[in-house]
Amino acid sequence: MIDALRKTPLLSPLSEAELQRVTSHALQRHLDEGESLFTQGDTATRFYLVVEGQIRLYRLAADGAEKVIEIVAPDQTFAEALMFLSAPRYPVSAAALEPTILIAIDTCSDLQTSAAQPANIAIFSPDSLTISGVPNPHCFANSPD
Repeated sequence: MIDALRKTPLLSPLSEAELQRVTSHALQRHLDEGESLFTQGDTATRFYLVVEGQIRLYRLAADGAEKVIEIVAPDQTFAEALMFLSAPRYPVSAAALEPTILIAIDTCSDLQTSAAQPANIAIFSPDSLTISGVPNPHCFANSPD
């Protein structure tokens, strides 16, 4: 999993130890052709890396017509921009165009601590992850206190 993550521009600057921490909060997903990954409006808690297959990102119009926004191919990430928002929701739906393997990365994982490192400031937005050591509240919205 680390080798796949290391190829992505977003995560390639991370150290081996940081990548290990990220993988501890990541999981591999297998989707069948046509299987939905998420629906427009769902709370966004993960971003994804396509390992094999293709993902269709699309929106549905009020009349039910589907508008394809992007086709995501192997070694590409998607939904990562949402980790820069304070209350992220997926703006599109995602479904597999063919049998697909993904790595799903928790946006509230140790990326927070990586964001605080000076070398990574340009990669991770402090607004969404950690500001002065205080994590973004959306990361803990569903956690029991």
